[in-house]
Amino acid sequence: VGRGTRIINYDNGQDARDKLMFRVYDYTDATRLFEEDFKTLLPPDSPKPAPNPKPPTTETTIVVEGMDVRISHTGILIMAPGDDGELTLLTLQQYKDRLAARLVADIPALDDFRENWIEPAHRSEMLNNLPGDERAARVIRGLSNMDDYDTYDVLAGLAYGQEPQTRAARAEAFARNNREWLDAIGPEAAAVIEAIVAQFADGGTEELENIELFHAPAVENAGGLDALIDYGEPLELLDETKRRIFSK
Repeated sequence: VGRGTRIINYDNGQDARDKLMFRVYDYTDATRLFEEDFKTLLPPDSPKPAPNPKPPTTETTIVVEGMDVRISHTGILIMAPGDDGELTLLTLQQYKDRLAARLVADIPALDDFRENWIEPAHRSEMLNNLPGDERAARVIRGLSNMDDYDTYDVLAGLAYGQEPQTRAARAEAFARNNREWLDAIGPEAAAVIEAIVAQFADGGTEELENIELFHAPAVENAGGLDALIDYGEPLELLDETKRRIFSK
């Protein structure tokens, strides 16, 4: 507003005394703080109009993964640990930027991030180092309307610029891109792997490490753990399946 009302443009030394108007684009509703006299130029003898009632400021506080989140017409704010460990109020974008910076500082390359993700212990350590610990990515996923995406894609997109894919899209890509590998391990083991990938499509990475994974009806009906044992080491097959699910 100050620049708009300035008569002389000091940036280039030009006299702008013939300026008749200017526009202010108020994308945060800051002009609600202006008095009516400022917003409307009235002739000296004109009666002042009755002030319009100001709309009530509505703000809702919800708890997401144990973290306070404030939602209002101006945006989303998250109460999260700051650089000094103390809780501070951050915008959603500030929180995303903080998570991305921490991830890249700890793990600079996407390929290394993927390898850490596949190994549960490494993934847990990586997530617990984030501001807000392992809850952080789930908070971002929920507030960004990414419930159909695995947490891997939430973080890979945030920190490394990888285009996020839904869990269903990753499952479809797995079936499309790994036909040769599935044929090589044989029809029985391949059927179990495909059933496991379908579990991922439903529930994400957590389903791949669920202790009841091999008791899921679809996995049992496909041959279950016995079919994988007949081919080789089940854990090695499971790790390779994860690696292929999360490949580009």
